[in-house]
Amino acid sequence: MNKTSRFIDVHHHIIPEQYRSALEDLGVAKSGGMPIKKWTPESSLEMMDRLGIEVGIGSISEPGVTPFLNKQVAKELARGVNEFQADMIAKYPKRFGGFAFLPLPDIDNALEELTYAIDTLHLDGVGLLSNYNEHFLGDPIFDDLMTELNKRKAVVFIHPSAPPETSPRPRFITADFMAEFTFNTTRAAANLILSGTIERCPDIKFILAHAGGTLPYLKWRIGQSYRSGKVWMKDELVAERWNTLTKDPEEYMKSFYYETAISTQPATFESLKDTTTSSHILFGSDAHYALEVWTKSMIERISSYKGFDESTILDIERNNALNLFPQFKA
Repeated sequence: MNKTSRFIDVHHHIIPEQYRSALEDLGVAKSGGMPIKKWTPESSLEMMDRLGIEVGIGSISEPGVTPFLNKQVAKELARGVNEFQADMIAKYPKRFGGFAFLPLPDIDNALEELTYAIDTLHLDGVGLLSNYNEHFLGDPIFDDLMTELNKRKAVVFIHPSAPPETSPRPRFITADFMAEFTFNTTRAAANLILSGTIERCPDIKFILAHAGGTLPYLKWRIGQSYRSGKVWMKDELVAERWNTLTKDPEEYMKSFYYETAISTQPATFESLKDTTTSSHILFGSDAHYALEVWTKSMIERISSYKGFDESTILDIERNNALNLFPQFKA
């Protein structure tokens, strides 16, 4: 491993063969427009060693189990992926962590799998997608799941999901990860806030992928719309949920953690500094969908950014993540 840096990567996708082949059988070969590759834990370790990444916290990218209509098949696939992660962590305990993979949008089976993944397999947190079909995080169907996650004070990594294939896309934006991913992350984060979920579940530690999508850029706009919308809001459920907020949306945005995968330009860094504290910025690589050369560039851009002092850079590289995952302290 590169000894000059010891990054902790909170956005490190794993692609167990059981998961990849199940998607392949359904004709699903891409995630967000990027190919779903064949992968092994050892291929992760080789990449991590080249780039100076000490720990990768594993997660599954979209589409998750949403293409599977059979609930039992989805349940068994989630169980297999989580047991694979537990075995990988047992084999490489200093190099990998894992976010539990839940068979959503089936809430009952997701709650059962959450209990097994955390209490029996001792995974490090939970991975959720921004939306499952038309339901975004924060929608009432997820209330029971959020209550359980809050009870457990869980670390929850939110990764974007692509819109349905029937949703129109601009012709020349050729892959969902280019833009659609960021918008769905923003929609989910704003929905979590405005639904009162963050207010009701303050002990969940949410990590937003890709620096929160466009959330930092839209911070003031969302806050102003909320404050004005309380006057003209007609939807009774929305009005009821909005009225549970005890703070402005900007204050809830500050509580999110934001990871930096494919989001290391100065404008993003400055938006994050304006949105949250430096203790809530984490490193993410987006392995194994982002190209390795991109990750190398991301690392260099963080390490050389003049708007961060040396202490902040070290915090982003690893110290902030250690506050969430203290088991990796030396």
